[in-house]
Amino acid sequence: LSYGGGASIAPVQVFSTTALATLDAVRVERSLTKGFFLTAASAVRDCVAWNCAQDGFSLANGTFDLLRCTAVANGGIGVTVAAAHTGQIMSTVSFNNVTANYDGVLAGELFNSLGDPVLAGSNGNVNTDPLFVDEVNGDLRLTAASICIDNGDPLDKPSGYDLAGFPRLLDGKLNYVRKVDMGAYEFDNIEMALTGTPSPGNTIHLVLSGKAGMDTWIFLGVASFELSFKTFGPLAVDVSQPSLIFNFLPLPSSLPLVVPLDFPVGIPVYAQALGLDGTM
Repeated sequence: LSYGGGASIAPVQVFSTTALATLDAVRVERSLTKGFFLTAASAVRDCVAWNCAQDGFSLANGTFDLLRCTAVANGGIGVTVAAAHTGQIMSTVSFNNVTANYDGVLAGELFNSLGDPVLAGSNGNVNTDPLFVDEVNGDLRLTAASICIDNGDPLDKPSGYDLAGFPRLLDGKLNYVRKVDMGAYEFDNIEMALTGTPSPGNTIHLVLSGKAGMDTWIFLGVASFELSFKTFGPLAVDVSQPSLIFNFLPLPSSLPLVVPLDFPVGIPVYAQALGLDGTM
């Protein structure tokens, strides 16, 4: 949601005390007021408030947790908590907000999160630059040197994908241990892009980037199904359906592929890349 809000009304508001809402993977940016105003919810997860004119997340009432969220460059407070709210804030990044990063947060409410200078050093909390890809332009993904990687709540084992489409639970430090990252974006050591138009007779390119020298494997299939794949993360291609697995070139690399003239139009093809750093 971009450029929403007005008359002190946030673009995302939850008021009901009977039908509790769960907010997953919602991003609010450049709101004219606050980003989120929440008085009741069952959970708020993987959400982002960036460059809003006032507070990023206002937890005004209710009993719910704020999990794996990111509040950056907002004109007020990143995350503000009223006394009427009860719940925990975990694996969250609040950074470079004008007034403060957190307000009203008690020591027993903030865990494995970034941005509070008072609570840093306890309960896994830190206070340092999270090293985003491009904070000024709103790219709040993590770079390889970020302290947020693998430093979220160690008991949190989310499934699914983050706001950028990466698997939510990965081994970012390549140490055989999958731990969730702080914030709404999970760091991935490998990225895949597709260039060209994928239609019969055309040439497309699979372009892989990331940690230089990593060995790579490509999974292609006609169906998608999330399955935990050893220590590497969720496998999104359903290998029980027609599929293809092949070793690719070390990173960075690009491979031209010609779409066969007789390939059925309208059949979806799912692609996923697996990167190995040579020690795994």
